[in-house]
Amino acid sequence: MPNSEYEYKTVVINDLITGEIDSEKLQKTLESYALNGWRLHSVFTNEVGRNSGGSFTSFQGVSINAAIDQTILIFERRIKV
Repeated sequence: MPNSEYEYKTVVINDLITGEIDSEKLQKTLESYALNGWRLHSVFTNEVGRNSGGSFTSFQGVSINAAIDQTILIFERRIKV
């Protein structure tokens, strides 16, 4: 049963290729949602993928760590009645 008082939005921000959080994108996202009446409800990180490599990379003796970190933001706002 949906909550009749609040609505929620989930936004995923991938880290930069350097492994650092994309703080510019994070800041712009927070400001944009705040301007539209949303407030940040929850935030967490998620690591996607781990040590992937195929026969070609194994043949070359190179191991690739393909882990990608994501920051997941959950926004909430009261439904206008």
